[in-house]
Amino acid sequence: MKDNTFEISLEIADMMWEVDRLKEIEQEYVAEELYEKAAVILERQKRLTRLINNKQKKLKEHEKSFSTDART
Repeated sequence: MKDNTFEISLEIADMMWEVDRLKEIEQEYVAEELYEKAAVILERQKRLTRLINNKQKKLKEHEKSFSTDART
């Protein structure tokens, strides 16, 4: 169970890093007035943010389950 929690945490960290990098790319496109490309990048950021939120919920469930199992 704990390994699964660790794996989910790593996935979240990787996706957060990617979102940060995509924000930098988006800003570069906006600065160059490449708005269509910036919009594509923004959509990818939104998708990753939704995935991160879902994985964070899953992580909390695993942690809650783990703490419940540890008490019994």
